[in-house]
Amino acid sequence: MTGTDEKLTALGIEKMLEDYFDLIYTQNMDLFDRVFHPSAVLYSAQDGVVVARPREEYRELMRARRSPEQNGAPRDDSVLRIDVLSPEMAMAKVRLRLNDNIMVDFLNLLLVDGHWMIVAKLYHRKLSRRARQGVYRALAYGNRERLADAMLPRVRDLYGDREAARMLAFCSAKVVTELLPELAYAATHRSGLGHRHIGVIVDYVSARAADAGKDEWRELWEWLTADVHAAAGHDPAQVLSLAAQAVTLIPISALKPVAGQLTRHDPDAMCELILHSSGRGRVLMGPAVWRALRGLPDDRLERLYEACAPHERHRFLRILPPARRTAIARPLLTRPGLGPGATDLVALDALPGRERVAIARELLARPGGADIPEIAELLTARLPWSEAKPILAEAIRRPEAEERARAYPGLVTAAVGTRDPEVVGELLDLLKRLRNEQDPVRRSALHAVTTIPSLIEAGHLPALEQLAGDALQARDRSYQSVATIGTLTRTLLLRGAQTGDSAFTDTALRLTTRLAELSAPLNLTGLHHNLPRGMEHRLFAALRRRLLDDAARDSWALTLELSDGLRRRAYALTELQDLVLKAVTAHDDSTVRWAVRLALAAPATRDSHLDGLLRRDRSLIALPEVQAIIATRRTDLLDTVLGGATSGRFLSKKIRFVPGFYTGFDRWTPRQVDRYAALLDTYARSSKASVAERTDAVRRLGLLPGTFDRLRPYIRADDLTVAEAALTALGRSDEPERAIAVLAAHTGDDKARVAVSSISACAYAIPPDRLGTTLAPLLDSPKITAVKEGVRLLAVLHAPDAMTIIRARWDRPGTHRDIRRAAVFATRWLLDHEQAWQLVAEAAADPEVAGAILDLPPRQLPVPQRERFAAFLRDLAAGSDHRVAGAAMDALTRWHRWSPADTSAVLVDRFTDLSELGLWQTAMRAILSRVAAEGDPSVLLAIVDRLPDTALPGRDLPARQRLSTLLKWLTTTVRNNDAARPVAAPVIERLAADPLWHGQLIELAIAAVRWTEAEPTVAAVEALSAMASGTLTGLPAEQLAARLPRDLGGGPADLLAPDRHRSGRESPGVQRTGGRRTDRQVRFRTRLARTLARSPDEAARASGPRRPSRRERRVHDPGITGQARNLVIPGLFLTPPARAAMRRRTAGPGRRSGPCAVARGPRRRSSSPSTGRMCPAWAGRRPRAGRSPRGSPASDGARRSGLRPAPPCRSRARPSAPACGTGARTPGPASASTRNWCNRSRSRSSVLR
Repeated sequence: MTGTDEKLTALGIEKMLEDYFDLIYTQNMDLFDRVFHPSAVLYSAQDGVVVARPREEYRELMRARRSPEQNGAPRDDSVLRIDVLSPEMAMAKVRLRLNDNIMVDFLNLLLVDGHWMIVAKLYHRKLSRRARQGVYRALAYGNRERLADAMLPRVRDLYGDREAARMLAFCSAKVVTELLPELAYAATHRSGLGHRHIGVIVDYVSARAADAGKDEWRELWEWLTADVHAAAGHDPAQVLSLAAQAVTLIPISALKPVAGQLTRHDPDAMCELILHSSGRGRVLMGPAVWRALRGLPDDRLERLYEACAPHERHRFLRILPPARRTAIARPLLTRPGLGPGATDLVALDALPGRERVAIARELLARPGGADIPEIAELLTARLPWSEAKPILAEAIRRPEAEERARAYPGLVTAAVGTRDPEVVGELLDLLKRLRNEQDPVRRSALHAVTTIPSLIEAGHLPALEQLAGDALQARDRSYQSVATIGTLTRTLLLRGAQTGDSAFTDTALRLTTRLAELSAPLNLTGLHHNLPRGMEHRLFAALRRRLLDDAARDSWALTLELSDGLRRRAYALTELQDLVLKAVTAHDDSTVRWAVRLALAAPATRDSHLDGLLRRDRSLIALPEVQAIIATRRTDLLDTVLGGATSGRFLSKKIRFVPGFYTGFDRWTPRQVDRYAALLDTYARSSKASVAERTDAVRRLGLLPGTFDRLRPYIRADDLTVAEAALTALGRSDEPERAIAVLAAHTGDDKARVAVSSISACAYAIPPDRLGTTLAPLLDSPKITAVKEGVRLLAVLHAPDAMTIIRARWDRPGTHRDIRRAAVFATRWLLDHEQAWQLVAEAAADPEVAGAILDLPPRQLPVPQRERFAAFLRDLAAGSDHRVAGAAMDALTRWHRWSPADTSAVLVDRFTDLSELGLWQTAMRAILSRVAAEGDPSVLLAIVDRLPDTALPGRDLPARQRLSTLLKWLTTTVRNNDAARPVAAPVIERLAADPLWHGQLIELAIAAVRWTEAEPTVAAVEALSAMASGTLTGLPAEQLAARLPRDLGGGPADLLAPDRHRSGRESPGVQRTGGRRTDRQVRFRTRLARTLARSPDEAARASGPRRPSRRERRVHDPGITGQARNLVIPGLFLTPPARAAMRRRTAGPGRRSGPCAVARGPRRRSSSPSTGRMCPAWAGRRPRAGRSPRGSPASDGARRSGLRPAPPCRSRARPSAPACGTGARTPGPASASTRNWCNRSRSRSSVLR
């Protein structure tokens, strides 16, 4: 081949390579067929496996992604080498840039029909995290299931399950069905997957619902409701069936958006779901559901009415036909035992007039009705007007303002209940008295008046206007009163638009004028929601003359308020839009800003309005709304904005304005980007700009593509804020490797905190196979934070050599503890490597770093790894290091579903080993978590059998105290978890033979009661008769009384105490039987325990016969013995300093810590048990209301129990009063024994549990 031929050949190849470079950068698919031969194949080697990609697959991949030109990425391509093998064959090596990646391609070329074409392409590249995100976004557009199916296996191998799960939504239904069970744990974009493959998800949930427990149902429910609209539209019957299974275990509030749709499909199933005994279905109720359930019979609607929240029952009634409301609401409104003061008056007002009057008369005849004036007035307002008017007219003339404020709303209610316009006229005549009323009374009456506009006729408007005018003229008017009049004005305006009566509109406009005089413009926000369709035209027609008159006076408040309130409906009102455009010329700047926002709101006219606004005043570019449109939509205006002066109303001629663009740069031309970058560069260098302005300019400069070289000088800026802004901007650079090279120089100086975070941002744009080299400056930095971040990035971004590098950093001698913790923490992303498990096992031996892995949540691992990790935790829990074992047992509370079968045995051993003092409570929490999830009593029975009820030297019945604590928290677990209920009966049966446990067993049995199960509840309570004897006779009743108000929302409490004082407080009898006794018992135990904790010397000095010790009392009656054994003495098991701190804390503020501070609450009068002398510290103090002056409740409880009260006061005496004790003492300092009381208390030996 001659030299001329070689030149021609080289020119032809270079021309083809230019087309290839253009194709890669612009992705012009017209060039694709000119560059690639139809049989071309793209080859790569990945993990030693040859991967061949056909030409058509590569075409689809190129179509799916955004081109570098669209992304604003700089173009960087070059020919490195061309080898001509023959006149028809050649090889080329080229270098090119694809967004954030630099690629080197080897191309095999053939001359076909006079044109050089690529027949094979050899490449090797792993996409960066940022580039992969772009690919995934591209897959979301269009139908690219075949491409996604082909990519998913490789993505899963290279980047893990989480990225593969993200791609799952774009794959075919077959692939989703196959891989969803394996990848479900890692899926985070569940809504997209549910939108595309809801059928697969419903089948997936249905297949696992039968055997699912509470924790499994939480995960399944998240899947089912990820796109709840798609699920309800796909198979509503199946969704209802799954909801019926889930409601017994978890909340189902996620169905709320589609509850109406599901109810229309099957009203009976939805009704059963709402009325489920768990109460979790009640949250689904709402207007759409109620409308769909109107066809049910009255008995079922009555149950639904009772299940409604009290504040929503009136809404439920108003959806029903009036003829059916009484039969549904009357039983609950007039139920026996209900006090008239507890009646739901709003629901009562929803009933037809005749039935409402009958119920009101019945309630007035009950005790607490007519005999309590406040309640009598409320019920009288529901009587006929002829009966209610005299009583209420007298009430509005009472001397007390509070009573008049209550009477006016009742008067309005009585008038509205008649639905008679003549009565409304009489009401307005009575309301003329408000002219001279106080604002609180006037405000209450005005608020009630806003409920009657539907009954107002044109003849009532003068009186109503006079009423509003008097309120606005009042000197003591409040903001609330003015706002209420604004609400009334808006209502009248809408009424005029709906009826076409100009009298209402004129009245509303006059009130609007008076409101404007008080700087209280009419609030029309949300008008588009409650205005009938097409009514906006009539509303504008009614206001048109007023709006034009306001425009002539440069008053635009009503115009802009109307346009803003109508939202999209205002777009079709051409005259209103013209007025909004004229408002841009207003005198007030805030009005101009408001008008510009509204003028640019309509998408159809946005461009034309923007052109007109800028022609009129170019300084409007300073407004953020205008800048956002130019940057993203009207890029053709950029040259005008960036090239010339923008003086006008908002900008001065003396300044050069720099627009604040923050987005849309991918739609700009390179010339526009470079022009804006030069403008920002000049602004950032300006000496007249403030530091904040320069910093903002540097940050915006970093958002532009291709500005790396412009940013570098600012890193050396004198101002630290500007320098750190430049370092932050480099983190968003489109040349990440160059940026990291610059940032690495600052990982060891005072800018490291900013440089490290910027390197982290750049790392997401680096291919994984280059991360190990790129992040080396972080790993070798002297800053611990930098090393920790480097270790985390290697793991999160799936660098191929991540585990090797982390392991080497772990093995390095002298590694800081925090770096070791970071290495352990990073293994959670690398547990598919065996080296990671080895590192975790080594870290578990060091309590300082073990916590970094023990807090790993189960949902982050696949099921096989969950089982292995749970076994790992089990081994740690059985280990000898108490700190690691305790942390492992705490972690086991989240891993019980996957823990080995012998985990329970490990926990039982830890709990029952009396030689260990610090782990049994941790083991108890893990045991109870398993019981709550599985309901298996075997572990509890094993504990009962293995704990001996014996005393140890220096220990106070440790086995009994542990079992007592376990029963206490088991009671709470059984009460709050239905799954744990089955464990109660076996435990009770096993311990029932010992009468000392009867008290706690009764509490456990009551905790297992469920009110929805009538017969089992009665049987369970009757079965307690064998244990409820002696001092425990009343315990079942006390436990039931304590549970009823809490479980049933206060209903039973009302039945037990229907009578109330006028102030709304419950009767003293209820307080005495309900809460005060419990408080007295608490105070008694505290007083008694502190008395027992006194020093031996003080006990000897106490007068009177010696009290029996607790061990001596344990040989008495079983009931008393059980109480003594269960007595827990505060401070007895604390170290001396902690016990002293406890005494100081319980003494309370302003009181002495010592023997006389043993009782809770203020000091009281007390007399010495031996001499009867009163402690001077308590002399002259008045006892608390309702308390006996003889002593505190603790002393009363002690007398009833046969125990002596607290010892006499031995506080340090004052010079002016003798100290109390066994007799009078001379004034002076306290004795040495009293002075050293705390010291002796601290020296007592601590008794361990």
